[in-house]
Amino acid sequence: MAKYSFMIPVYNKAEYLQKYFSRVQNQTFSDYEIVVIDDCSLSDNSYPYLLDLSKNDERIKLFRNEQNLGLGLTRNELLKRARGEYVIFIDPDDYIEEQLLEKIEETLQENPDLDIVRFQNISEAMTERQAEIESKKNPYRFSCEPTGVISGEEALLKWMLGINKRNTMPWTYCIKRSLYNDIKYPETNILEDFAITHYLIAKAKRVKAIPFVGYHYLQYDDSLTKNYSSPEKELEFDRKKQLLFGSIIELTKQYVGATDISPEAKAIFFKDIDDRFTYRETRLIEKEKAILGKRVK
Repeated sequence: MAKYSFMIPVYNKAEYLQKYFSRVQNQTFSDYEIVVIDDCSLSDNSYPYLLDLSKNDERIKLFRNEQNLGLGLTRNELLKRARGEYVIFIDPDDYIEEQLLEKIEETLQENPDLDIVRFQNISEAMTERQAEIESKKNPYRFSCEPTGVISGEEALLKWMLGINKRNTMPWTYCIKRSLYNDIKYPETNILEDFAITHYLIAKAKRVKAIPFVGYHYLQYDDSLTKNYSSPEKELEFDRKKQLLFGSIIELTKQYVGATDISPEAKAIFFKDIDDRFTYRETRLIEKEKAILGKRVK
């Protein structure tokens, strides 16, 4: 059994797989598998390309959904098939450093009972439009300060409080697979990781953040959450997303509420995510006023 499982959900990403998949294959630490599920890619060479690779690389465990399931359910299928002690999600249009597993393994050799190792990541613009957007932001905004070994409760309060500090994206964590035993990703394509990542951190006993920048989050214009035909369509999408976010917050409270962290920590965390919802609602109302040109009560 491999020590690590890279888990990659794929849907119409052949162009990026051809650019970046070799970085997964060329890790400087060798004890790992690569679990890939193609979510019924259409008019795209993703599956044939991966099939050819898998014939020459026994570490690649390639599967294909019988029907399109979406990101959340495909993540669950990946977890079912992974056999590593630790798992790392990768989006197929991003890339990792070839030393990532080596740095994680060094950390686990020093601290073998860690449940989660968090590594750093950088956001990179891939188009002129995204470059303009990214120029106004900190490219390391999804990263955190390195830590010693801390509890999951401390990590939840250190990493996850504040509007611009939280990172629930699963690709910035190496997580012991057993933490996922009693949890599943919800059936959504956006915000699917919000409740799960908070729960996993709260459930963990020992975690550590290392300084190594191992993941490159690439920003494209064709992102699922950025492809709008008009400001009105963007507003419609944002309103639906806010409604979904409200239900995800309630799910997050349910999951984190079931963990062993202290009542005081739960109260601080719940207030923070409620404040986050209020902040987003206020921003959305301001956006509605600007787009619709009238006061929204």
